[in-house]
Amino acid sequence: MSLGFILAVLSGTAAGAFVSGLSGFAFGMVALSVWAWALDPRLISPLIVFGSLVSQLMSLGAVRRGFSWRHLMPFLIGGVLGVPLGVWLLGVIDLAWFRAVTGALLIVYATGALLARELPAVTRGGRLADGVIGWIGGIMGGLAGLSGPVPVLWCTLRRWERDTQRAVFQSFNTAVHVFALTGYFWNGILTETVGWTFALMLPAIVLPTWLGTRLYRHISEAAFRRVILLLLPPPPWAERMGEGGGVDEAKRGGAYRVSPPPPIPPPRCARGRDDDEAAARICRLLYKRQHPDPS
Repeated sequence: MSLGFILAVLSGTAAGAFVSGLSGFAFGMVALSVWAWALDPRLISPLIVFGSLVSQLMSLGAVRRGFSWRHLMPFLIGGVLGVPLGVWLLGVIDLAWFRAVTGALLIVYATGALLARELPAVTRGGRLADGVIGWIGGIMGGLAGLSGPVPVLWCTLRRWERDTQRAVFQSFNTAVHVFALTGYFWNGILTETVGWTFALMLPAIVLPTWLGTRLYRHISEAAFRRVILLLLPPPPWAERMGEGGGVDEAKRGGAYRVSPPPPIPPPRCARGRDDDEAAARICRLLYKRQHPDPS
């Protein structure tokens, strides 16, 4: 392992673990903002699943108040059915194309949601709709380790309470990641290199996850909702994949060449125009982490 590889793994893991401890998801989206510049996409998926699983197992205590089998079961059933398809697709689909499409969809929705004062509530569909969302999340989890974004969006639109939302999507993500790792092992994806990288990640997961979980207990309902919305857009490189300015088809020195994205204007909450000052501070912090000043 090169020094650059080790630094990329540790920095991506620490950032993802902190945000996962705070929000209950988004380990993969945050870690990808670092890993996409240095790691092979075929290695990234198992790293996301492992890091997210460990981080979420550590912070499960934060969701005890909102846990409900009635809300969770439809998502779990759909997720279990979706994971095998996602694991199979991992070996045959172009991951850059997949992430570009899902990234564009999330950017369109989350940008509009951040600009709106009130989210549209979804009251129809019942458990069947929840199960379909779980199935989609299971496919995405098995394919790219990104089981969280779609269920998180759905729970937000359901307008459930903060603790209920987090209990559902964090418990769902934990179960999906266990099934995904099992599928990776069965299909020979968990190589010796992957195992050593897992061991490297562990020390960088523990403290950041603990800090994020502590912060979660001290933020308001409004702050939590705005943090979730800010985390929904994927890293800046995702929407550029497939446009010729993203990941190059050819490796150079074991890494993928990625051209920098254009600057993205800060969301309203990062500009300090929201009523909730705690939410505004968190939004500004996360925005600066995801969109550093190129100068």
